[in-house]
Amino acid sequence: MTTFAAAFLALVALGVASLAGLDYMTAQQHLSDSREKLKQAEAALSKVKYDGQGDVVDEDRSQYEDAMATMSRETESLRLWRGGEQDAYPYVGGGLLAFLVFAAMAVRSTRRS
Repeated sequence: MTTFAAAFLALVALGVASLAGLDYMTAQQHLSDSREKLKQAEAALSKVKYDGQGDVVDEDRSQYEDAMATMSRETESLRLWRGGEQDAYPYVGGGLLAFLVFAAMAVRSTRRS
């Protein structure tokens, strides 16, 4: 393999690893935002008042519905992003490994010429 080809493949592998790393960081940020929204929704639910039969009082009904909708949406979002988070690991590891292999091949082919 020529030096140019090995160097080019090393850069491609590094690009794959960095894109996967960015994807992982995006997933982490989204997970953090979802957790924060869940905490806010839980705090909103703790302020809701109930009547003697255990039903939400009319003046707090919209706050209760918003908080429950937020909790449902963000819980599902957490499930989806956690699955995607694990998809990034093989690309980061494989990209870095391929970078090291192709970089070593480029250096080695340079020394031979």
